[in-house]
Amino acid sequence: MVITFSLTVHLILEKTAQSVVAPQNAIRYLEISFTSGTAEMMPSPDLERFATLIADNVVTAYERDRDGAPFHPTMRVTVVSVLVRSLLLVLPSPSSDVLATACNRGLDDVAGVIEIGGPRVAAVDPEDGSVTMRLG
Repeated sequence: MVITFSLTVHLILEKTAQSVVAPQNAIRYLEISFTSGTAEMMPSPDLERFATLIADNVVTAYERDRDGAPFHPTMRVTVVSVLVRSLLLVLPSPSSDVLATACNRGLDDVAGVIEIGGPRVAAVDPEDGSVTMRLG
């Protein structure tokens, strides 16, 4: 079975040096749109949980490596969602490199839109979902 999906995320935010926030006096509109993604089969709940675990680990490490500058909670959820989507396209995979590439693709999708740099994923442990970051 082939599944086609589409995801569009709309955010109101301001980019600052420390974090992404949405104050009332200075807002920007951001739309991230992904279309025409396909998957061979419906991901199992276990794969979704594992993808979410990896994505959360990536975002936590990303924030830590950016001198502890956390994302705004709404932006954090968006980044995790984009990473989960990227990971579900390659899971299940025993390859650390394949998982890291999927994570970096998701980070590039989001970071490129809001124009922030930062670390990238060097490796993902396919057994426990732990991540190793490298300078971006």
